[in-house]
Amino acid sequence: MEGLLTAVEKQHGAAARRLVEDALAFMRHAHEGQERADTTPFHKHPEAVAQILVDQRHADPELLVAALLHDVVEDTPVTLEAIRSRFGEEIAFLVDAVTDVGKHDSKSALPLVERTQRTHEKVLAAGQKDPRVFLIKTADRLHNLKTMRALTPERQRRLLHEAKEFHTKIARDVGAEQLAAILEEIVDDFLDEDDEKKNGQDPLEPSRPHVRSKAQHLNRARTSRRNP
Repeated sequence: MEGLLTAVEKQHGAAARRLVEDALAFMRHAHEGQERADTTPFHKHPEAVAQILVDQRHADPELLVAALLHDVVEDTPVTLEAIRSRFGEEIAFLVDAVTDVGKHDSKSALPLVERTQRTHEKVLAAGQKDPRVFLIKTADRLHNLKTMRALTPERQRRLLHEAKEFHTKIARDVGAEQLAAILEEIVDDFLDEDDEKKNGQDPLEPSRPHVRSKAQHLNRARTSRRNP
């Protein structure tokens, strides 16, 4: 993550770098021992989300801290109050805004469709107050799409549909046209591949332009993880 930290320090000073370093250490400790579906250490995901934002020239330290912490409340015992106490109200607001509805509260018994709808409503409302919410959610979904091969086909289709119908729109709402375009291209690539599987074609045919395009996205994801 040295490149990310250097970018923060260059644009915002040493104190901003220390803030992001503190969040990085806090996040790694909170997610210690957790793995993603593809068996990679969980902490690699929020790190990649923060790196995507820096690559898109968003090095605001509070934004990056919230990106690093975006799954802490959702997937660990750490509470929002603990985030607020350590990192302040601004960052706590961003983390709360991007935390899915129904993970650890009384709404968890709601059907998935309703929980997703409530999460979207929460994100939209918070994003009207602070557009950085949209940036975090979009970068989060982008990395999820790049690493979704280990998920079930049903889960993949749900992520793709949601990205197309929701995340590309909020990306454009905040002026992140490049993020929106990358999301759309990945979605189209996977949908094309799914059609080819149904038609009995080989989706790994190297001469197919959409496969080359997708491979480039995946390679960029791997490169960012190897060279943070």
